[in-house]
Amino acid sequence: MAFDDDRWERRRGERVFAPSTGYRVCTRCIMDTSDPEITFDAEGVCNHCHDYDRRVAAEVYPGVKGKQQLAKVVAQIKREGAGKKYDCILGLSGGVDSTYVAYVTKQLGLRPLAVHLDNGWNSEISVRNIENIVTILGIDLHTEVLDWEEFRRLQVAFLRASTPDSEIPTDHAIIATLYKLAAKHGIRWIMDGSNIVTEIMVPATWSHGHSDWGYIKHLNDTFGGAELKTYPHYDYYDYMVRFPHRQRIQRFPLLNYIDFNKLEAMEVMKRELNWTPYGGKHYESIYTRFYQGYILPKKFGFDKRRSHLSCLVANGRITRDEALREIQKPALSEEMEREDRAFVTKKLGLTEAEFEEIMTAPRKTFWDYPSSERDLPGTAQYLRYYRAARYHSGETTRSVLARADARLKRMRTFPGRAWQWLRTAHIDPAGTVRSAGRWGQRAAANMGSAVLRNAMKLTVPLIRPVGSWSRRNMSPDQFARFKRFAQKLYAGGRLGPAAAASDIRETTE
Repeated sequence: MAFDDDRWERRRGERVFAPSTGYRVCTRCIMDTSDPEITFDAEGVCNHCHDYDRRVAAEVYPGVKGKQQLAKVVAQIKREGAGKKYDCILGLSGGVDSTYVAYVTKQLGLRPLAVHLDNGWNSEISVRNIENIVTILGIDLHTEVLDWEEFRRLQVAFLRASTPDSEIPTDHAIIATLYKLAAKHGIRWIMDGSNIVTEIMVPATWSHGHSDWGYIKHLNDTFGGAELKTYPHYDYYDYMVRFPHRQRIQRFPLLNYIDFNKLEAMEVMKRELNWTPYGGKHYESIYTRFYQGYILPKKFGFDKRRSHLSCLVANGRITRDEALREIQKPALSEEMEREDRAFVTKKLGLTEAEFEEIMTAPRKTFWDYPSSERDLPGTAQYLRYYRAARYHSGETTRSVLARADARLKRMRTFPGRAWQWLRTAHIDPAGTVRSAGRWGQRAAANMGSAVLRNAMKLTVPLIRPVGSWSRRNMSPDQFARFKRFAQKLYAGGRLGPAAAASDIRETTE
């Protein structure tokens, strides 16, 4: 079985949610076998910890190095945004990461446009936080309000699909909106709140397909019952070609270039921005709070707090024991769980029976459904996207120039390579040249002789009168030398040593 085929099979719901053979937890962080693809080394350290160390070393720039890299990028952003109303754009949910990105962006002297996606699930705290942030920082805010009925159907479609990906519709829409507004205002830089330090340990089977419009559309067509007419989205062509290469829009993970300490950042935001915490990561949204705190752990056995706390442990912000104590606490209090369940089901237009049916439906994953990631690679359409990406990024031109330069270099080095080949082939190059010279000399002499003989044949009618005159008017020695010369011309210059006059036969008589 090919690797890709095996990946589809081993990540399907029937494999992911098969009965486990035993429970195990990492000895360094608190990631456990609720991730069906987790692996452990001989010391019991999980693959997430090793991936974390590798990516932090490669993608995070702390201290002086980070400041230098950040200064270069900020200077470029200011230079490319000169004369425009905004030089960058950022998403603002009111949560820790997006709020701190907005704060740091203003501290760097940039002029951002803040974008908030109103999907109908904002908590009162998030609304108040956003108002405080944009007012205190003096940032312009664009609020993208989704069509509630359309978005409600899409969220219900994801719930009925029975995958752990029901937050994808919001994430996809905010990215699509950021790109759309960036293109509209001629902005090249998106200040991204995602970061390596706190967010990279979420397993693929816990949530996947955030940029996959093919997956989103298929679930909506199958379980939603109505076409998405106003929902902000982008497809594989946008993702591969239009956004990064044609419009040259870049996402810049700002928090990877500073010494980002989430706990210290929260204290700064409380003090400087009158910011109020939510009690959990991404709990600024009521739906996210209920989904991550109730649906994911109850139905799928996934607790995203485990990955977030593990990141803090790996980064040394908290101890493993502190993380273990925190994960033992319920994600939601009984009262909040009861209130959120009643509110969410009513807002989504679901009865208790329908919601219970969703909770007890067979569990599936992203890999159980058609998607662009699964179905496009290898097709003619994907190859067109790939070639377009290479062309618009300049990679095709660079490849052509590199091949031409390589050919020129090979042409310039041909004499030396030929000489080296002769030496390694045990051929004497100098002797070969001398032999070729001698052969050329002989060939030239033979050719000249043949030309001379053929030319002298034209003088045959003159030989008798000239010979008779020479014999009458020259002495015998003179006549012999003249005759020797004439014979040599007629022979093509190839006679031997001169003969004595007495040995010459009178052929002219």
